[in-house]
Amino acid sequence: MLNRVMSVVPLFKFIILTFFGFFDLGLPLGTFGPPDVLRLGFGPKMILTVIGIESIVTIVSRHRASTICDENGARRTVFAGLIAAILAALFLRGMAVGVN
Repeated sequence: MLNRVMSVVPLFKFIILTFFGFFDLGLPLGTFGPPDVLRLGFGPKMILTVIGIESIVTIVSRHRASTICDENGARRTVFAGLIAAILAALFLRGMAVGVN
């Protein structure tokens, strides 16, 4: 019985990491309020499409990101990624506010 419990513990860690990974994917979508999403013509299908495309972009860009990290260091790469994410969020928020 103890062996069965001990064999599930590593699996539980992956489940938690996967949960928080998908939680992080959906977090930026919360910056759009329901009225903004409706005015832009987006619905649940579009949100699912965005999440799906994000997964594909992650796979495609992973090699380039690791090359940049190797050349410039992890700290500078993470900082550049944070700046890019903030600019993208501001750009998207500006698009949502500008739509009447």
